[in-house]
Amino acid sequence: FYPHFQSKAQLVRESVAAAMELQAQQLAEALASGVEMAIGTYLSAEHRDNPGKGCASAALLPELARQPPETREAYTDHLLALVRQLAQALPQAKDPEGVALAVFATLLGTLQMARAVGGTELSDRILSVGKDAAKTLIEQR
Repeated sequence: FYPHFQSKAQLVRESVAAAMELQAQQLAEALASGVEMAIGTYLSAEHRDNPGKGCASAALLPELARQPPETREAYTDHLLALVRQLAQALPQAKDPEGVALAVFATLLGTLQMARAVGGTELSDRILSVGKDAAKTLIEQR
């Protein structure tokens, strides 16, 4: 990989950036059907059961905490872009970015927890209550 990247850290940083750009495209497609539909799609059993085709953030978060500052900064920049993208779908909120950040954090945590317990009845319940929580955050804007 050295002919293309100066270091392994650069490879990881650019891979994170590419994955997050794909996530932004997926979010735009999901939001085209509305915020509530996007929440339902994100917290679906299909998304839970196919981590390789899903959200880069949910898959990468545990590893990102151990990466060098440059990699975490690259992730942070893309995360903030996703939050702003979601905030644009919440124009009536008093603090659209704050609501979007809370919703995104809820979605990520819910998906990670549902994946951790596998495709069980508890996992399905976690997805269900996570959807309700995210929708409540939006309604209380």
